[in-house]
Amino acid sequence: MGRTYNLNPAEISDVVGLCHTLSQLYSSVEGEEFLGSVNLHAHELPLNVRKFLNDFRLSDEDSDYAVVTGFPIDEGSIGYTPSHWDNRPAVSPTLKEEIYAMLLGALVGDAFGWATQQAGYICHDLLPVKGLEMEQTGASSKCVLDWHTEDAFHPCRGDYVQLLCLRNPDNTPTTIGALDLGLLSDEETELLFQPRFAFKPDHSHTQEFRGRDEHLRENEKDRLEVSYSAMNRMDTEPPLVPILSGRPDAPFICIDPVFMNRPSNHNAAAAFDALRKALDHNLMDVALNPGDVVFVDNARVIHGRKPFLPRYDGTDRWLKRFNLTTDLHKSFPLRVGDSRRLIF
Repeated sequence: MGRTYNLNPAEISDVVGLCHTLSQLYSSVEGEEFLGSVNLHAHELPLNVRKFLNDFRLSDEDSDYAVVTGFPIDEGSIGYTPSHWDNRPAVSPTLKEEIYAMLLGALVGDAFGWATQQAGYICHDLLPVKGLEMEQTGASSKCVLDWHTEDAFHPCRGDYVQLLCLRNPDNTPTTIGALDLGLLSDEETELLFQPRFAFKPDHSHTQEFRGRDEHLRENEKDRLEVSYSAMNRMDTEPPLVPILSGRPDAPFICIDPVFMNRPSNHNAAAAFDALRKALDHNLMDVALNPGDVVFVDNARVIHGRKPFLPRYDGTDRWLKRFNLTTDLHKSFPLRVGDSRRLIF
């Protein structure tokens, strides 16, 4: 299902040195200069790391997820876990770590962001926020973050979800699951390939979770209002689409039960329930350690998170998230210029 690569001491030294050098050249992973060069800098990573992620990207075997381990995290230099994802200093205290993640990610796809999610940043913070303990977003803690396809409601959703672990004091696992078609009948599978299912935007894309947008350009701020209006339409008038697509014997999957309308058709609803049961059956835990980076194939597997008790003392679980696409052309009509990675 998955594969792991452990950096050796020589590779760790080389990677740390590369990230330090790049942190002197770039002040942010969000800037166009860095985004335009990160794919080139990724070729400075050790050869075996590049080979590992290239094989993961191209292979159909053991390609549901991949983990790269061994990058050192300095607890002192990264500072406290922020109290909110919207608390962003001018220069990130985790710049070197973000550069490392972006270098690895560039070997798998191109990072992008959503104008309506985490204030339009490409690099997201997943951490507990006081008052949002039971929300079905990355800011929750005390509830199970139910498994889902990332941004299932949108046709330009990422092909991969990338997570970098900075802090995980309770070893709270990320949950990952793949579909076993053998657990579904032919009739159920056929129904799941049909456009009978409605997806709504998750709460992280709503006005309620809107962040500060002073870093956006003026023309982007205007388009942001249009984007939120589009999200409202998708929430009230979601189109009907299939859950399964692609090859009948090895389908891609797109599902987010919490933000889906239950099908009115009895047979479609039964197939939906059977699929949820099948995915529950194959769910597994992947607990990330500081410095671990995991790539999840967003078209093949679902992911979520087990609950944990937040501390709110600066030592809470803290992950960075990146959405990766293998086709930037797909979202071009929804972006402002070909050099911007922000979908409106």
